[in-house]
Amino acid sequence: MKIRMLTGLSGPLFNLVAGDLHETDEAEAGRLIAAGFAEPADETATRAPAVETGTRPAPAEAAVKKPAGTTRKRG
Repeated sequence: MKIRMLTGLSGPLFNLVAGDLHETDEAEAGRLIAAGFAEPADETATRAPAVETGTRPAPAEAAVKKPAGTTRKRG
């Protein structure tokens, strides 16, 4: 059965990334699909894998007010 990987998976004999098509036996394909690692491959459709960019918007800067009584007197 042909499957399309939804996540990365590697072993001693293979290395698969999201979007890869992989031919495997029915039992293994069923386990990977049930676990959410893969989906049945549709030979006619082409779909690019979801790519995470690893970026997030920078937080807005805000002034911080010190609580009363936290300053030390020098002298």
